[in-house]
Amino acid sequence: MKDKEYIIIHGLGGSPQGHWQDFLYKELQNQGKKVLFPQFPNNSQPSLEDWMLELNGLKEHIHENTIIIAHSMGVILWLHYISKYIDTRINKAILVAPPSREFLVSHDFAKSFADFSLDKENFHRINLYSLLIASTNDEYCRPS
Repeated sequence: MKDKEYIIIHGLGGSPQGHWQDFLYKELQNQGKKVLFPQFPNNSQPSLEDWMLELNGLKEHIHENTIIIAHSMGVILWLHYISKYIDTRINKAILVAPPSREFLVSHDFAKSFADFSLDKENFHRINLYSLLIASTNDEYCRPS
């Protein structure tokens, strides 16, 4: 059985020093955990194709003991990833503040991320446990 690994997937704009994901990455490293924090290209003008390639480059680290922690556009990237790679299995998905479809379709840089459908059965088969964290006053995710 493989060791537990963490993969932190940043969102739009990345996660610069001082961002909670940067803090979490350093904290997990300090605890001796195996943690990856890929930096996706053009994080202010993301390309779904480029981000998918980058994430798929980590496929050997995406396994039944992996914990995915995704934020913002990173959540949408993860949903695209599991829609394409349906044989994926992970332990936990912690999904924080995903942007709404309305946000995705109303911004040219995000439109490629908007075109997906979520198969709930597949989602739960891939992500043994999941947690969605959102707020009621997020400017990027207005309730419809």
